[in-house]
Amino acid sequence: MILFIIAGMAIGGYLYMEAVPPSWLRAFGAEIALRAAADPQAALPEDTREASPRGQADNPLICLANIAHQPWDHVVFVTHDQGNKLSEHPVLGKAVWPDREGRQSQLAADDRYQLVVLLKDGEVVNDEVFFTFWADLSDLARPEGFGPDGAIFTAESHAGQYVLHTVPDAALSACPKP
Repeated sequence: MILFIIAGMAIGGYLYMEAVPPSWLRAFGAEIALRAAADPQAALPEDTREASPRGQADNPLICLANIAHQPWDHVVFVTHDQGNKLSEHPVLGKAVWPDREGRQSQLAADDRYQLVVLLKDGEVVNDEVFFTFWADLSDLARPEGFGPDGAIFTAESHAGQYVLHTVPDAALSACPKP
């Protein structure tokens, strides 16, 4: 009986850990929520449970280099419509990626899925699904992706959804310190 309980806990723990997004992805979502510009057309809350005080962050820049602490030299964002042929993607098609077909079928299954892929020396070191209800990454989905120096973004809130944008002239020195 004890071995059955231990085996059940081990299997449950493994399944739980597979379902929890990695810390860098959670930190990316938290940075978006913290640094997003408030929606000027937001509806007023219907009751106090919907109202929450929002303090503006001291710096609006979201810098992936300060969030994803594992070694990476390139990040690529892929939207649902771009995910139909990951093998033909200019960067991801050439990358060493053991689960490319699995991610491709996952992206094709639901239009709410977006993909964030971290690469190091042409090899995928991490790839995670990023849901559109967390934020719209369409403006970041460019075939060439971004290096650590260029992965600097801003966010704004539109109709209850965060939307990220690139910041072409920003430098890592302007990023908030982690």
